Amino acid sequence: MEPNQVRALHNCHRDLLRDLEVDRSFLLSLYIDNIITEEQKNEIMEEKSRRGKCAKLLEIIPRRGPRCFPTFVSKIRKDYSWIAEKLDKELTKERKNLPKDVNDKLTEVINNEVCPMVYGCERNIITPSNNHPGQTVGRLSEMMTALKYRSLRALEMSTKDKRIEELSLPGLISRKVQSLHDDVNGMKTELQTERKKIRARNNNDDQKVNKDISKLTKDLKRQKESNKKMESSVKNKDKKISSLQNFNLHLEKENLDLKARLEELEKSEKPLTHRYGSATTHGSQGITTISELFDITS
Repeated sequence: MEPNQVRALHNCHRDLLRDLEVDRSFLLSLYIDNIITEEQKNEIMEEKSRRGKCAKLLEIIPRRGPRCFPTFVSKIRKDYSWIAEKLDKELTKERKNLPKDVNDKLTEVINNEVCPMVYGCERNIITPSNNHPGQTVGRLSEMMTALKYRSLRALEMSTKDKRIEELSLPGLISRKVQSLHDDVNGMKTELQTERKKIRARNNNDDQKVNKDISKLTKDLKRQKESNKKMESSVKNKDKKISSLQNFNLHLEKENLDLKARLEELEKSEKPLTHRYGSATTHGSQGITTISELFDITS
């Protein structure tokens, strides 16, 4: 409700508590017209006495908006015409106090909307409601000036800039936002360009690394093939060496056998020579010694 409506309702508070019957059907009609919610209706019905229900209703409806007052008055006009007439008179009387009402409303706007917007939580600045309207307007002008300079400082703009007189505060904010947007786009473009350069460098480096890897892979493959050939050659040489060693052993064995045979023959020749002297035999080729006969070589 508006302040003059609240005051008119307050002036008729006793009459309403004394006479108004707040029953289920009356609350249902208020609920249908969206004067109260279903939860509020149930909350009122929980009160035990008629006076308690009425007091609870009068506590709720001032918070239900400006259209609540005329709707409420029209609801009670049929059965409680004397109360409805008194509410109309009280509202008319309150409306005659327009300067005070406007001053109160202006003070409320300053305290609840302008002051928090200008100063935030920095300090608690309350404009008294009993101020003269001229003082209230002066206070509002002071706050708007403060808002202007704080806004310009936040937007990093100079008060000497003549362009600020040509634009509203939303326009200045929009221009600043656009400037920041352009800066961000510029930084994005630079970042994308730098990323492309880095990507190109990385691609070149990757290609070089890939070439080096390919070359090293080929060298490694060739080295492996060479190692296999060397291993095969070494195995063949090992086989040849082993064969030669076996052949050498065989020759050594034959040599030993020949030496043993020679020694036996020499031993057998000495007794014959001692017994027969230089005995000879006659053959078709002439005289032959025993040594020649047995083909003994020293």
